[in-house]
Amino acid sequence: MSIGKTIIVSDTKPLQQYKWGNDCDAYVLVDEPQLNVKLEQMPAGASELMHFHATVQQFFYVLAGEATMEIDKKMLALKKSEGVLIKPGAVHRIMNSGNETLRFVVTSQPGVGSDRTNV
Repeated sequence: MSIGKTIIVSDTKPLQQYKWGNDCDAYVLVDEPQLNVKLEQMPAGASELMHFHATVQQFFYVLAGEATMEIDKKMLALKKSEGVLIKPGAVHRIMNSGNETLRFVVTSQPGVGSDRTNV
């Protein structure tokens, strides 16, 4: 069995790195049409805009800090080692209302591409 070309990625060697929102960092770990995986960091007090994806489902998993997820007008607190699945069409955002940097992995299937509508 051949695994082809193996690419090892990390936050120090991502496929791509970029800033978003209020000084948040994104590290692209997998960028395929059917799957995106990103490691993201949000400073205390930062939040994402409310949005939804028509066809993409996403899984958010907290590595450090505490996240507040707003999903379809309901609030959900996530601590380290906890995650939540967001189904297509659910209006959502992630927020860091804690005092420390929030680190989390967000997995999107299929890849997000242009499937994002801010509300």
